[in-house]
Amino acid sequence: MKRKDDKKNAVRVENASSPAYEKTLKNIRTAGVCPFCKENFATYHKNPVLREGKRWIVTKNMFPYEGSTHHFLLVHKDHIEHIDKLGKEAWAELYGHYKWLIEEYSIRGGTLVFRFGDTPCTGSTVRHLHAQLVVGDPDRPRGIKVVVG
Repeated sequence: MKRKDDKKNAVRVENASSPAYEKTLKNIRTAGVCPFCKENFATYHKNPVLREGKRWIVTKNMFPYEGSTHHFLLVHKDHIEHIDKLGKEAWAELYGHYKWLIEEYSIRGGTLVFRFGDTPCTGSTVRHLHAQLVVGDPDRPRGIKVVVG
């Protein structure tokens, strides 16, 4: 089945993790834009860019998962929605960003989440290829709950 990337319907409000995030997503949906596309990124994402490469932007998540000590977003610069559109260079750069985050923030362990494709399947709120590095608090007894699909 051939997929068509659709910037105008790039967010899924139903997957919002908090009332504040839901409000932000509703504003984005009304605007009919993709918040992760470079022309909109600074408008909807207020955290600074920590690192930028040819294909990826690295930043802290504005709405980190409850219980995380770190929650980073790695957003592909081009509006692509599916992992099958990544080439070897993009994979290599992504690895380099993960390695930098682990060293820069002295991360002893974490969870990698890669969101791609249809949001009802992924639990994602934004249908623009992005990855995450989530670090849980080792003293938190219940861990972190992540919605997938």
